[in-house]
Amino acid sequence: MNNIRVGFLAYNDIGVKEEGVSSTDANIMEKEIQNLRNNVDVLVVSMSWGEEYTATPSAKQIELAHFIIDRGADLILGNHPHWIQPQDTYNGKYIMYSHGNTIFDQMWSEETRTGVIGKYTFSGMRLVDIEFIPTYIQDYGQPILLTGDAKEKVMRKIKSIQ
Repeated sequence: MNNIRVGFLAYNDIGVKEEGVSSTDANIMEKEIQNLRNNVDVLVVSMSWGEEYTATPSAKQIELAHFIIDRGADLILGNHPHWIQPQDTYNGKYIMYSHGNTIFDQMWSEETRTGVIGKYTFSGMRLVDIEFIPTYIQDYGQPILLTGDAKEKVMRKIKSIQ
């Protein structure tokens, strides 16, 4: 299958609404997601959401994720908590709640120095593979790729929500 049309939307659920920033207004999101859904084969939604420095998604994140998928998203990529949060699926669609930090200057905890780069592979319109590349921040913003036991420890954090 060639010529797959991929669409991207991004929303902010952090802080106050700002001019020029797409916030999580349900009516607007629903219209935008459905409009784009009608014009693409794969729809990816990026979210800035969740409580900082938490290892699990909040009830609001989960509710928003379900809302977004129910409206037509195929994949949700979340960030903002500065810690890795687990993956989940809903109605057969994939959600990554938070990738943690990859390049940042928060050197004060192991959690804020750890992140993953996500590689999401589609075949046609189906998500067929997900790979995570664990990273660790050294020297205020210098990421390195983790290996061995350190890598496995990070991978355990990503396990699905139970």
